[in-house]
Amino acid sequence: MDYILKRSSRRSIAIQIKSVGSVIVRANYGTPLYRIEKFVSEKSEWIAKNVAKIRSACRAPEFTESDIKGFIQKAKEALPERVAYFAEMIGVSYNRITVKRMRTVWGSCSIRGNLNFNCLIAAIPQEIADYVIIHELCHRKQMNHSRAFWDLVAAYCPDYKVRRKWLKTRGTQYLNRIK
Repeated sequence: MDYILKRSSRRSIAIQIKSVGSVIVRANYGTPLYRIEKFVSEKSEWIAKNVAKIRSACRAPEFTESDIKGFIQKAKEALPERVAYFAEMIGVSYNRITVKRMRTVWGSCSIRGNLNFNCLIAAIPQEIADYVIIHELCHRKQMNHSRAFWDLVAAYCPDYKVRRKWLKTRGTQYLNRIK
């Protein structure tokens, strides 16, 4: 099985299937290669199933420039009100809201409080878009993905795991359609 190995100071071995169907294996600097290869071998059925799923999702036609412009306009109209609503609920402030064409992520939050959202947020179900907004606003209190961060997200979006899973499975089908 072909994969790209990326080492870091993480504690565990993880497998990531990218939106194009490539496989990334992440492991600690000190993890022996034989352990990594054994882990990948044990997960080979899961990897093959998910790579096939992603590749079949890639058959949907790409969004046109007109589609993208429409998503950007719709998101720019809807996001300020939704972000303000959740920011007040969470008790955080933010600076600028930007809507962009993004190929791999749904949103980001800078240390300065600038919020960036994928234009496709206008194309996904509202409850999923709300999760993305809550996720990014929670970064205003926790600029990481620690247990404290996820507890904060859960306080405002108790079913965040379901919504997050939707993004990882169905959301990829949208991301794959951006040129």
